[in-house]
Amino acid sequence: MMPWLKTITAPRGWILAIMTIYLGIRATQGGSLDPVLVGSVPGYLSGPVHDVALQGTLCYAACGGSGLLILDVSKPSQPKLLAHLKLPDFTRSIAVTGSYVYLAGSESDIGLRVVDVSEPSNPREVAQVPLEGGASTIVVSGDRAFLAGNRDAFKDAEVLVVDVATPSQPKILARMEMGSVVMDMAAAGNLLFVTRNPTVLMPGFPPQTNPMKGGDLQIFDCSNPSNPVLVGEYDMAGLASGISATATHAYVMNGTDLDVVEHTGGRHLDSAFSADDLVDLGALVVRLKMPSRAFDQWLTGSLSQDTKTALATVDPEGSEFESLRGSLLQDLNRILKGISIYEGARFAGIRLRPETQNLLQKDPQGLELQQLNRLLMEDAYPSELSRDRGFLPRVGGLAGIGASWIKVAGSIAYVSGTSGFQAVDVVDPARPLVWGKCEGGGEFSVGATVAAMAGGEGGVQIIDLTNAHAPRLAGNFFTSRSTQRVAVFGQHAFTVDWLTGLEVVDISNRHQPYRVGGIFQNGTFTVALAPGWAYVGARDAIHAIDVGDPSEPRRASVFESPGLIDDLAISGSRLYAAAEDAGLLTLDISNPAQPGFLHRLPLAGIAHRIKAAGSRIYVASFLMSGGGVLQVIDGSDPARPQQVGIHPVSNNPVGMELAGNHLLLMQGGVLEVIDVSDPKLPILRGTLATGGIGADIAWNGRHAFFTLPTEEAEGVAVVDLADPAHPRVVGRFSTAGHEFSGLAASGAGVFVADGTRGLQILELPLNLEIQRSGLPGILSVRWDPSPSGAALLKAERPDSTEWEEVPGVGSSREIAVSPEQGAGFYRLRWP
Repeated sequence: MMPWLKTITAPRGWILAIMTIYLGIRATQGGSLDPVLVGSVPGYLSGPVHDVALQGTLCYAACGGSGLLILDVSKPSQPKLLAHLKLPDFTRSIAVTGSYVYLAGSESDIGLRVVDVSEPSNPREVAQVPLEGGASTIVVSGDRAFLAGNRDAFKDAEVLVVDVATPSQPKILARMEMGSVVMDMAAAGNLLFVTRNPTVLMPGFPPQTNPMKGGDLQIFDCSNPSNPVLVGEYDMAGLASGISATATHAYVMNGTDLDVVEHTGGRHLDSAFSADDLVDLGALVVRLKMPSRAFDQWLTGSLSQDTKTALATVDPEGSEFESLRGSLLQDLNRILKGISIYEGARFAGIRLRPETQNLLQKDPQGLELQQLNRLLMEDAYPSELSRDRGFLPRVGGLAGIGASWIKVAGSIAYVSGTSGFQAVDVVDPARPLVWGKCEGGGEFSVGATVAAMAGGEGGVQIIDLTNAHAPRLAGNFFTSRSTQRVAVFGQHAFTVDWLTGLEVVDISNRHQPYRVGGIFQNGTFTVALAPGWAYVGARDAIHAIDVGDPSEPRRASVFESPGLIDDLAISGSRLYAAAEDAGLLTLDISNPAQPGFLHRLPLAGIAHRIKAAGSRIYVASFLMSGGGVLQVIDGSDPARPQQVGIHPVSNNPVGMELAGNHLLLMQGGVLEVIDVSDPKLPILRGTLATGGIGADIAWNGRHAFFTLPTEEAEGVAVVDLADPAHPRVVGRFSTAGHEFSGLAASGAGVFVADGTRGLQILELPLNLEIQRSGLPGILSVRWDPSPSGAALLKAERPDSTEWEEVPGVGSSREIAVSPEQGAGFYRLRWP
C-alpha cells in the first residue's frame, strides 16, 4: 500500500524517502488543499425495498431503482450490510435458492436477472432472461423459475417457465397466456399457484385491476414444465393478492379476507358437470332447440335420443323440465370423457379464454382432455354453464383480517398488510386462529427464527419469530435516508437522520468506513458526544444514548424539552441545548445516563446554533423581524447563566463553529470571523464571500471548512485562517448533485452529512516541501497540514513491519534530517 513515494538523492549519496501510506493520504509538493473523496457510507442505498428473501442468516432485498442488497441478519437487532449490487433496472421481486438469487423487474425488456451469491460480499450477475415490458413476480421451485409480467399496456399477462438447472444458462421452456393481471405466485411440488385480477385496459396506461370484479386462483400442473396444464380454479368475490400453498391447501388473500382452499393436488378429481353447473338451463335449451352456431348444431347431434326427444317436447313450465336436466347432464359428462370436442370450424365465432388456448396447444390426454372439453363447453356457453371451480372447495378462512401477503411455515401462516404482521395458527386449516401480531405491512420472507419484511421507504424490517405465535419487530436496516448532521469521536462517526435516527460508523480506515450500529428515533436532527455517550436532539426531546458498545447503542433516558431542539453542545459536565423559542437549556450530565435539568434562559429570537467552551456558551438565533443575533452567555454559575455579550447579524445565521478565540459564523453568503477573546465585546475581524448560500462549518485546529449546498457553488471549501482579518479559500471539493449539510473535521479528515447520499469522507492532501537547509548536508522536510497527534515514522525498508517514531516532531510540521541519522524511509502517520 504505497499510494505515494518520493525519493531524493541527498549529499554524500544517502537517500531520503517520504511516504504517506497510512489511510492512503495523497501527497503533493505545494499547491492547493483540494480535499479528496476517500470513502462513504451511503444513506440512499437503493431506495424503497419492494421484496425480500431469506436464506439462513442472510437477507436479500430487491431495492427498486438500483438492485440488490445483501444483509447479515444473524443479529436481528443490528442487520449488517454485506454487499450492494447496483443494477440498471427497477427490481420488484426476488427469490433465492442455493447460491443464486433471481431478480424480477426491469423497466426495459430484461425480465429476469440471475446473480451468483456464492460469495455474499461479492455478488455477480451471471445471466439474464428477456421479457418484453419486464416482469413483476418471480417464484423458484427446484430447477424451475416462474416469471410473470405484462408485455405492454394493450396485451394480457403471461407466465414464463424457465429452466434454471444451470443458473448461468437459463432457458425458457413454456409461455402461458394469463388473460389477467398476475398478482402473486407460489409453488408446491409440481403445482404452480397463480392469483389474478381482471384487467382494465385504458389507452396510454398499463393494465389495471378492475375493483368491480373479483379475482381468482388458478393451479397449474407443471410436472411436464414444457406443457403446464390448468388443473384447478377458485373464484373470489374480492380482489386477489397474496398466495401461499402446501401439498394439500392453498392460502389466498381474498380482498380483506383469508380463504383456505383444499386442492389435494387436483389429480384424483374430475371436471364433471353437476346439477348446480346448469345455471341457466332455459337459455341452454333454447340454444339447443334452435341451433344458430356450428357448435350448437354439433352438440345437439351428439345428444342421446332420449335427450333429443325431451328437447323437442319440453315445456319449461312443466315437470318434465327437471327430467331433462338429468338426461342432459349425463350426455354432457359423457361427451367430456370422450375424444376432443374441438375443431376450428366448429368453434368459429366463439371466444376462447387464454387458459383454453394454452391447453389446446398441449395435445392433452386423460384428465387433462376432460379439463379441456369442459373449458371449451364453458366458453361456448359462458352464461348458461358455470365455470369449473367445484373441485377447489373453501374449507376455512378468516374474515376482515386486513392483509395482502401471506407465507405458510409449518402450522403457522404469517400475513401482513394494513392490520400489521400477524401470526395465524393453521394447525386445523378449517379453523385458522390469529395468535399475535406486531407492526409491519409489506411483502416478506420467513426463516427459521426471523422474518424479513420489505418496508418500502422503511427499508428492511427484521421480525423476531423466536416465539412463533408472538412476533415482534427486532431491528431495521434503512435504505432511504436523509443524513443531516455528523459528529466524530475517536474512531467513530455519528450521523443523525430525521427519518432513521442515530447511525454509528467505524472510520478507523477512512477508505473503508462501515456502519456498525444505530438506534431508530424519528425526527432526529442533532447530536453531541461525550465519552461513551451520544445525546440526540429529536423534535422536543433529548435522548441519552449509551454508545459504549458502538455496535449496539442503547437508549438510557429521555428528557422532554419545552421547545424544539435545533442544536446541542457539551462542555465538561454540562449539556446545552438551543431549544428554538424556549431559548437556552442547561442540563447536568455528571450522571450521563440521566441528564438533570438545571436552567432555562429565554433569549432573543429563535435559538438555532450553539457552541460551548469552558463556561462560555455561544448561541446564534434567528430574529422574527429578519436577520439574526449572536449571544454570548456566561455559564460559570450553571443555575444562573447570564448573557454578557451580543453581536448583530445581518442575515439568518445557519452555521457556527469555534476556532480558538474566534467564532466562525455563516450567515447568508458570508463567512464572518468574530473575535470573542473578550466575551462582552465580540468584534468582527474579517469576512469571506462564500460564492453561495453556506450551511455548516467545521474546524480541525488548522483550517476551517464550510459547505455550499446550493446550485451556485456546490461543495466543500477549505479556509485558511492564519490571518483572521483576511480568511482565504485554499481548497475546494465540488461535485454537482450533492446535498452537503452537516460537517465535522478530525485531523486530515472532513466528514460530510450529505442528505440522501449518506456520510461522505474527504481527506486533505499532504503538501510536502523538501529542500536543502542552510546547513551543509541537512535536508529540511516540511508538511502541511499536521493535526495534533501526527507522527513521523522511520524504517530501513518501505515494506518493513517495524517503524519507529522519530522523536521531537510534535505539531511543528517540520524536521531536519542529517546524514548522521542514516539513510532510511519515512512516513507520516495521521491520527
